Amino acid sequence: MTITNNTIRTSTNGNGVTTAFAVSFPFYDDADLVVILVRADETEVVQVLNSDYTVAGGGGTSGTVTMIVPPASGERLVRYRVSPLTQETDYADGDAFPADSHEAALDRLTMQNQEQADKLSRALTLSESTEVPGSLTMDEPIAGRALKWNATEDGIVNSNSDIEAVEANVALNAAAAEASTDAAAASAAAAAASASVAATNAGTAALYATGAGQTLVDATNYTAGTDNSVVFTGVIFASKYYLSVFFGGTFQDWETYSISDDGTDTTVTFDAKIPLAVPTITGQWGVRSAQVAFTDVASTPTTLAGYGITDAATSTQGGLADSALQPGDAIDNSVIGGSTPAAGTFTTLRGDAGSGVGIAPTDGTLHVHTASAGTVTASANGDELVLENNGNAGLSILTPNTASATIYFGDADSAGVGYIGYTHSTNTMSFQTNEALAFYVDGNRNKVLGNGALATTATDGFTYIPASAGAPTGTPTSVTGMVPMHFDSTNNVFYIYNGGWKSVAMT
Repeated sequence: MTITNNTIRTSTNGNGVTTAFAVSFPFYDDADLVVILVRADETEVVQVLNSDYTVAGGGGTSGTVTMIVPPASGERLVRYRVSPLTQETDYADGDAFPADSHEAALDRLTMQNQEQADKLSRALTLSESTEVPGSLTMDEPIAGRALKWNATEDGIVNSNSDIEAVEANVALNAAAAEASTDAAAASAAAAAASASVAATNAGTAALYATGAGQTLVDATNYTAGTDNSVVFTGVIFASKYYLSVFFGGTFQDWETYSISDDGTDTTVTFDAKIPLAVPTITGQWGVRSAQVAFTDVASTPTTLAGYGITDAATSTQGGLADSALQPGDAIDNSVIGGSTPAAGTFTTLRGDAGSGVGIAPTDGTLHVHTASAGTVTASANGDELVLENNGNAGLSILTPNTASATIYFGDADSAGVGYIGYTHSTNTMSFQTNEALAFYVDGNRNKVLGNGALATTATDGFTYIPASAGAPTGTPTSVTGMVPMHFDSTNNVFYIYNGGWKSVAMT
């Protein structure tokens, strides 16, 4: 054949129904295809041949990939070709020229070249005009570092700083610059008020030097981008609100740092590292901030009016507050979500002792109670959800007739290591173990074991029936329309019971 199409990959959106997906490009063997399921969150899961899908066609032509479980809406199924990099065509001296096998070998070489070209087209490459002597080198990966060209422009190296930390510092400095005008105005107002405020602080003058300040310098008193604290020497404060801190000329809010002292010096600890672009940090004191803590208030009001609150709740509002639902309260005969429950029913929601629907929380995490089943307690190994009735009880999963309903079993290694699922479009019930389909019943009630053909060298995936060392002699319990099977492992005889044991010897 000839190969005139450069396509080696295709992608199709799932709809929860379709299982057959065309492979429009030629391939030879089933294993030459790679199938990837792209989840709705863009995570990629490589599918397993004969476990997740089967392949038809190939042998140098196009074909079809059939999924065991249809990809859901929002998922994509990617198929592409990866041919083995081998050449298995052998010519014997003196034989006739084998045109078909020779052309097949050329086709395989063409496929390999197409796949290599596809890989190169998805890689980072230099422009044709770039001249780099020798081969490029690249540093070992370091978390958070960006890649950049080295000084000699012949290699890729890691950046010196964490790129996310640099971005955070740039954003912080931009916000600080934007606020600098307001901070300057606030500082001017504070300076204008300093004379009158200083008089009120005479009692604490011994704690700090009135009107004083200190300026600290990067790389001398602190390291920007690394440290998150500085020390002002020879001064202590009764409260952090006696101290104003500036990054360069930008005022820092009091809520962004805390202070401590050793009786002589004061340490200021910031909530985050000092940004890289802060060359100096200045502390000013002697001017009491307009912002004060409640512990600094000399005379605390004893009435609401003292805080400027002159109105109060009415008796009706107070009654509503008293009747509001509190944690652990039962809702008895109350309207919730627009419906009125039957008399005597109630819902109790609690976080410490479980929740009950139709009953106080007595059994498990969530106990849904229609009527008492008697003296019975749910197993401690299965009491996260308890459904109870004095007759039949059940759990319904309702979906549109084009969707699937699934119960998943997960652990720390896999969120879907096992499941029980029903596909409404095909009326198929499926059972999965160890992330592979183990058994399904289709809409015609055909029971299918496994998920595809077994290899001749397979060691797992078989169907087992009862066996004994000798011929069976018991009379099985009758099941209408069914017959039991048995195998004599000593004499290699297969038995089916139908009014008596019928056998056939196995060789």
